[in-house]
Amino acid sequence: MSKVWFITGAGSGIGAATALAALKAGDRVVATGRNLDKVRNALSDVTGDSLAFVQLDVTKEAQAKPAVEAAINAFGRIDVLVNNAGYSLLGNFEELSTAEIEQLIATNFYGVMHGSCQARRDGQSAEAVRGRQRRACSGQTGPRSSP
Repeated sequence: MSKVWFITGAGSGIGAATALAALKAGDRVVATGRNLDKVRNALSDVTGDSLAFVQLDVTKEAQAKPAVEAAINAFGRIDVLVNNAGYSLLGNFEELSTAEIEQLIATNFYGVMHGSCQARRDGQSAEAVRGRQRRACSGQTGPRSSP
């Protein structure tokens, strides 16, 4: 049975390559990104009903629910969640502004949390949503390591 992939940051690099590989394997893909034109251009060689495009800025918590709902409406479920959207800051830490660091955390930490938690709330059993993420999203507690 084919899998349904939900991929953030599918407009370039690893996200686009992952989408293309999944489609080549016969799976279905929900490709997301802030800029849908960029995502469509990255996957312009693909045609057919196995690919859906959904607008998603992972830093915006309010966009997670409609994006996951759009994926479920398109393909009925999410099997694999690829939290690929992200970036890095280059430079000396002490020279970075608070706004730059906050944007990095919003994308690379909260972005993963928003997508993972929303997929779990919608009852999806995405392979990428496991262990501590699952407990954090459901309010369950788990063992903590001591300092």
